[in-house]
Amino acid sequence: MAVLRLPFAARTFGAALVGRLSYGTVFLSLTLALTGATGSVGRTGAVVAVFALVIAGLAPVRARLIDRHGARRVLVPLSLAYAASLLALAVTTWRPGTPLWALEGVAVVAGATAPPLGPTMRTLWRAMCGQDRGLMHRAFSLDTVAEEVIGVSGPLL
Repeated sequence: MAVLRLPFAARTFGAALVGRLSYGTVFLSLTLALTGATGSVGRTGAVVAVFALVIAGLAPVRARLIDRHGARRVLVPLSLAYAASLLALAVTTWRPGTPLWALEGVAVVAGATAPPLGPTMRTLWRAMCGQDRGLMHRAFSLDTVAEEVIGVSGPLL
């Protein structure tokens, strides 16, 4: 594990993995909670679609913010806002009959604040590995395998 012995690599990679854990669980969790709250698979699909479309649609905006202000200054507030908005979405699903517009509104905020931890971590790997192509290849491999394990095992947690 030479890549994890790089300065700050283990701590940075660990934090990124913890943050990315939500990506493996969020869609299943949202689907189950929203179906229970709305009683409708169609309404659930609408809210989950809004969430996913906002994540994808605003990805370039979040990337530009990171380029302009730096990862640390952008990712920390985004991560906190994302966690708070997911918590707010969970709270809005506790009581059946919550209006669809309220659920979609909170889903928009959650999607808008989803931090791009995967792409940012891959950029950091490139910076940490410098010109060592072999080390960079191992770092990217470790990152990819860890992300896949999270995607597969996340819903089990």
